[in-house]
Amino acid sequence: MIVHKHARIVEKHVRALSYAYTVDVHPELAFVIVSDFRLPPGWNRNVTSVDVTIPADYPETPPGLLPGGVLLPADLRKRGLIPPHFYPGYNNEYGQWAWWCYTSIQWNPQRDDLITLLERLRADMK
Repeated sequence: MIVHKHARIVEKHVRALSYAYTVDVHPELAFVIVSDFRLPPGWNRNVTSVDVTIPADYPETPPGLLPGGVLLPADLRKRGLIPPHFYPGYNNEYGQWAWWCYTSIQWNPQRDDLITLLERLRADMK
């Protein structure tokens, strides 16, 4: 069972995310699947799913820094190639995924949320 230190903040951020995207939320808030994430030009599709794991101490720790933090479909390609920092091998009931690795991320827990994370992801995918 996942216990979030700031469950109300997680719920608030997931609710805000649901106004911008179609989301499927794990019952214990362990992760969120965004099914209509628009990709920048150059990718082998226009829209994809994103699996975002919510750290137990979110928002102090942003999603994406640990293996499994931000997952994208394993068959996603940029200009026909596997993108850098993209590591396949994560599978769950939602499909076959690849971890998008962040070694660091600019994050302000007082200001940033899941929408901020997805917009940073989209910017990094250009």
